[in-house]
Amino acid sequence: MRGRIFISYRRDDSASQALNIAQYLEKQFGASNVFIDVNRIKSGEAFPEVLKKRLDESAVVLAIIGPNWLNASDAQGNRRLDDAQDWVRLEIASALRRKMKVIPVLVGGQSAPPKATDLPEPLQALSAQHAAVITTNGFRYEMAGLAGDVRAIVGRDWRTPLLAAGGAAMIVLIAWLAVLAGVGPGGRTVTTATTSFEDLLTQGCRTQLADWRKSRAFAAFAFATNGSCGSSRDKEKVAEARDAALDACKKSASDCRIAELIEGDWTMRPECEAFYAEWKSKPPIKSFALAKSGHCYAIDNSNMADTARLEALSGCERVYGTCRTHDLQQGNWEMVDECKKALPEWRKKPATRVFAVARSGSCGESYNHVNLDEATKVALDECAKTGSECKVTESQEGNWEIEGECKDLAQKWTRLRGRGSFAVGKSGGCGYSHEYNSAGQADTEALSQCRQNQGYECKIVGRR
Repeated sequence: MRGRIFISYRRDDSASQALNIAQYLEKQFGASNVFIDVNRIKSGEAFPEVLKKRLDESAVVLAIIGPNWLNASDAQGNRRLDDAQDWVRLEIASALRRKMKVIPVLVGGQSAPPKATDLPEPLQALSAQHAAVITTNGFRYEMAGLAGDVRAIVGRDWRTPLLAAGGAAMIVLIAWLAVLAGVGPGGRTVTTATTSFEDLLTQGCRTQLADWRKSRAFAAFAFATNGSCGSSRDKEKVAEARDAALDACKKSASDCRIAELIEGDWTMRPECEAFYAEWKSKPPIKSFALAKSGHCYAIDNSNMADTARLEALSGCERVYGTCRTHDLQQGNWEMVDECKKALPEWRKKPATRVFAVARSGSCGESYNHVNLDEATKVALDECAKTGSECKVTESQEGNWEIEGECKDLAQKWTRLRGRGSFAVGKSGGCGYSHEYNSAGQADTEALSQCRQNQGYECKIVGRR
């Protein structure tokens, strides 16, 4: 290679994306040809010295830019890029000052590089560089394009893929390449130039490799020094893919090694796309987890969002390895059909009554309580038995209507003689008085009788 690849990124902005990009490039160019600070700086090394040395060795800098790259701030609230000692600023400014090739790589939904006016002066030239966009769904194909751009700058070290062969097989392979590059039988010079392991393959294996590279994860391709090969695809584990490829290769040779591995780019498999569409119609609270290999695992109709998320992730990782949450629907208090049917019946029941709905759409109700606080507590407790984040959607404290037994008492009261009053509670309960000397005395007795009969916020509704 004419120079190595330097990856600059901000950890709290794009650490995971930077590592995925680095791992992809390491497979293409070799781990020793890709510099990323997370695993390339040894304990005790001074960062400024390492930075200078690595830039001296590098031909291209990839500036990984996510949504928090431009405005990331320190503990005091100051923008980091405005600090002359900020490492990300130092890395990119040093590369631009050296006239190195710098490629902005936009990740995390970032669609355009920062404007020059938003950058400190030493970094303003970055806005004029042609940017690459790497997304989750298009990772494999977009990275292939970026790798091609990088290869045009740094070249390709054909020795890197061959290092996987190792041991005695490597000695044989190097000796064979030396013969190809030197003098052939009869003193004839062989001019064939080997640039990668692909040139060692038989024509059939080259065709197989081209088709295999269209595979989904997990997939592995193995080769041997005699040019034979073996491959696997659509496996559920990396180890399973490796073993299957090696077993296929070993049918024709004994020194097989893994040449390439497809671990996935989070592209959803067709069967998961169909499963995802079906999952969307199921009741919340629910979580859909996606594996790096494109497999999936889902939970629905859970009581808690955190529980659904953790169960989906753990189930996915148990079967498929590296997973992340693809979709989490916590619910929006939209009632399930059972609760929609229960609501009209609840409205016919005596006050004081409360109807509560959980975030997942389940519900709880109460009725015929003395006061609103008691009715609310009962309804929320009932709702919490089947859901979470319950809230009151309707309540009825009463309207001082004369109902039930009070209707009979009201008719009886109208037949009694003497001065009297009739009192009714807001949500039921009543009391009356008769044969009192004053209206005040009659009201006091009727209100007292109403409260004794479980009346709430009793008031006088009739006098005679």
